[in-house]
Amino acid sequence: MKRQIKSPDWAGKRERAAAYMRAWRAANRDRVLFYQNPGRYPAPTRPRKSRSEYKARERRHYLDAFLKWCSRRSIDPLLASPETIEDYLKSIIPTTSTYAAIHSVCSAVDRWFVICGCDLPPTRSERVRVIKRKLRELGRPPIVPLSDVEMSQMMDACPRTLIGLRDSAIISMARMRVGPKRLALLTVADCLSSGMATREVRQWLDAAGVTDGLVFRHVRSNRVVSDCGFNQRIPGCILKQRASAAGINPADVNFMAAIKRPPPTASYAQMVAA
Repeated sequence: MKRQIKSPDWAGKRERAAAYMRAWRAANRDRVLFYQNPGRYPAPTRPRKSRSEYKARERRHYLDAFLKWCSRRSIDPLLASPETIEDYLKSIIPTTSTYAAIHSVCSAVDRWFVICGCDLPPTRSERVRVIKRKLRELGRPPIVPLSDVEMSQMMDACPRTLIGLRDSAIISMARMRVGPKRLALLTVADCLSSGMATREVRQWLDAAGVTDGLVFRHVRSNRVVSDCGFNQRIPGCILKQRASAAGINPADVNFMAAIKRPPPTASYAQMVAA
């Protein structure tokens, strides 16, 4: 057995490590005492992590959007009236339609007015308060369901490859009001026994050679079907991708919009049984 040769600076490293541990224990004395005797000493209070950098970046983003909106309309932002703030909030409500987001926008613009020396910012007017109150009462906007025509366009946009056949099968299952969690855990036996195997699903199973286990799986770059499935977030991403390929705005598409639909028509049910 060879003898370990220590470096000349070995003693110095040990001294630095010991000094670091002594400094840490001195700075965290209450924590060390609590972990050594939890019944005798109170639990240490951990300081809350600062979110100042994140909040500053968020305010900067909202403020830049407001200043760009004013510059496009040739409006001096420092001379903005409550009606101007109201028009701006109404313009961003279709894309930012939650109370929390509107409140963050108003907070960022209000902070900028205060820094510029405005005693009474227009964001504190009654008009802006009415808009925020309405958004708080309404809550989140309702999900607009996808129509049969849009779902058919998304299925037609899928190419005739392994990935395209899989995505087309997922869209057809969403058309049959199958949720993303059930899709991720769906097995071949359950799919065939419950009658949920649509024509697109059978085409995917035949092309991928899947006879047992999970129905929907990852497809590798070398066109090899993996044995592992995917989580419940993947179907929503696939829907957005195929909606973009079909010319549909992906921001208006999610998996809940696909499955919150009326039951399929008789013609589609006959097509599924075929």
